[in-house]
Amino acid sequence: MTWPLVWAVWLVTFAVTFALMEWLSGKETLSATTRRWLGIDPPQPWRRTSIVLFASAVTGFAAWFIPHIVL
Repeated sequence: MTWPLVWAVWLVTFAVTFALMEWLSGKETLSATTRRWLGIDPPQPWRRTSIVLFASAVTGFAAWFIPHIVL
């Protein structure tokens, strides 16, 4: 088995299990859980801080990932 095939199998497995979990979970989707963890729904006093940290993490990841793939 070659590495490209291993990565493809891993990616398909991840996508299928994610889709299955989203389908089976009903209202407890990843989006709903993330909103709860960030204190968005229901609103928590610390939600601004968590949103800023989350946005910083996503921006930082994108700043690393895009050049990593493109260059």
